[in-house]
Amino acid sequence: MGQVQAGINLAVDHMRQRRWVGEPRDGATSSHEAGVLDRIQLKAAMTRLSRADRLLLAMRAAGLNNAEIGAVQGRSTDAIKMALHRALRRLRAELGEADED
Repeated sequence: MGQVQAGINLAVDHMRQRRWVGEPRDGATSSHEAGVLDRIQLKAAMTRLSRADRLLLAMRAAGLNNAEIGAVQGRSTDAIKMALHRALRRLRAELGEADED
């Protein structure tokens, strides 16, 4: 679960960087509350993903590159690249974000 938590933390940081600093989210009264809401929303979205997607995103967030993930999973680098792309797309959909493709 530690690797999944690390992935969640990195994803929350990424979400914060995409928004204006200090801009509270709907329903939040401070940037701290916005961070808490982001974390809750991301954890909920991650639980709705498949175990395979969660593991893949956690390995990437833990710092493994596509070749390393491929070696662990016995898949090619290209297959990992596509799987990560699809996992991130599903995560964005769960978060209600527009697809950036």
